[in-house]
Amino acid sequence: MKKLLALLCLCGLLLTAAACSAPAPADASVPSATPALPSDPDIPPDATPTPEPTPTPVPDPIFDGEIYHIFFHCLIAFPDISYKNGKSPLDEDCVLVDEFKRCLQQLYDNGYALIDINETFNVDADGQVTRAQVRAPAGKKPLILSVDDMVYDPRKLGNGMVDKIILDDEGKIATYTKHKDGTEVISYDNEIIPILESFIDEHPDFSIRGARGTLALTGFAGIFGYRTDRLTENQAEEIAAVGPIVDAVRALGWTFASHGYGHRHSADITEELFLDDTTKWRKEVENLVGPTQIYVYPYGQYVTTGGVKYQTMLDFGFKVMCGVSHEQVWEEQGNALFMTRFGIDGYSLRNYGKRLAPLFDCSTVIDTTYRI
Repeated sequence: MKKLLALLCLCGLLLTAAACSAPAPADASVPSATPALPSDPDIPPDATPTPEPTPTPVPDPIFDGEIYHIFFHCLIAFPDISYKNGKSPLDEDCVLVDEFKRCLQQLYDNGYALIDINETFNVDADGQVTRAQVRAPAGKKPLILSVDDMVYDPRKLGNGMVDKIILDDEGKIATYTKHKDGTEVISYDNEIIPILESFIDEHPDFSIRGARGTLALTGFAGIFGYRTDRLTENQAEEIAAVGPIVDAVRALGWTFASHGYGHRHSADITEELFLDDTTKWRKEVENLVGPTQIYVYPYGQYVTTGGVKYQTMLDFGFKVMCGVSHEQVWEEQGNALFMTRFGIDGYSLRNYGKRLAPLFDCSTVIDTTYRI
């Protein structure tokens, strides 16, 4: 009996110990070892924090100085070829690669930065065109840059220019040239577009709001070295080949202008021929590069307002007409804006140093190896 009572007591002790060591039920209240932090009386329960307001961008100040418009022709890429007989046929109209690079560096050092020509004018609901207020970062002077005749006319081949603009396997702009001895050259450093792109890569502040230059194109021999004109037997293939070039150039920020289809003297040709010329540009160039409101007079020879030729340009949608002078002219003409451009070429580097002095020093830009 005593053994039975002892056994029962031992079982009771074991059951009590097991109950004390068993885990608490899931819904049991367990005191926290860390006391709860007091709530913030100013923040209601479950309130979402108010995000910080995004600061409003401060616009660039309005520039109130002179806005120059300068233009180049395609570069003399191979001066040894171009000047092989002492005087290059491109000497007066073009600059050499190193001259162009020195121009860019001095423009940059003098505070200039590229502006899109399309930012320089406004068109109201009635079609009236006025000069726009241009904004530029503090310390920067807006500059319009254009390039004429990036066509690579077959008549100029072999005289020191490149043959065409191409894209490499990575879609980067380059140039292609095949010399008379059969040597083929692909370069990223001998024409305006790739040189300017490299310069902007190194100096992003040389471009205001992504601006580049304006390419003033003719059409009688195609564009960019591709024979896209209607008289070319393989026109369709040439059009297909140049399409990616146009897309790549436009994506970089370059814009386009009409330079007439046949590069004719606007004031000298008949009204009928002027209309025909403008119509051909629309059919063979505008259909490749898209519409533009910029007309660059061939040879800088402009027509008078109020005449049939002037009205033709208005009818085709042109709002800005550009002449050539080393005098600054911006003239509101009602339905259009007229502006002059400074030509940067061999002739002006030799003869217009004083006029070009606000931009760069011609005496340190001009080549002294090839130019005599």
